[in-house]
Amino acid sequence: MIRPLLLLACLCACPTLSARSTATAAPATATDARQALDAWLVAFNKGDRATWEACRQRYGSAMNIDNSLEFRDSIGGFVLARHEPAEGDTAAALLRERESDQHARLRVTLAPGPTARIDLAGVLTPPDLTPARLDAQAALDDVAAFADAASAKDAFAGALLIAQGDQVLLQGA
Repeated sequence: MIRPLLLLACLCACPTLSARSTATAAPATATDARQALDAWLVAFNKGDRATWEACRQRYGSAMNIDNSLEFRDSIGGFVLARHEPAEGDTAAALLRERESDQHARLRVTLAPGPTARIDLAGVLTPPDLTPARLDAQAALDDVAAFADAASAKDAFAGALLIAQGDQVLLQGA
């Protein structure tokens, strides 16, 4: 429940990205939109205020940097799964959260005028990007590695216990 609320908060906080234009500027192209999309993704993943400010300055963005940074910290950033076909003044990409297998679609539309639209929405994992099924030992190994990595970043503190019936399969503190 928390993750959809954070995604909603990010959507409400940064629904638009303004592209600076002049009266003589040429109409936006898919390449322009792709550059804006890539700039947003770099700023999001970098996770620092200076990069967000540079993105905001370049595109005249009205996005809420604090909300974006908080959302980024909660998911660890995005990995670009793939760019999707661009059309006209719109670019889109399928993203995967760094610390989960959840996916989102980022769409940037540079409509006529100074304001562009940025849409970020959670989507179901496409079948071709579904993680491979693991056997029991590989799954336990992955859980242990994930817990160790989270603990090293101070993102997990506590005990870990996985059991099947009376048999302890994985235990850690």
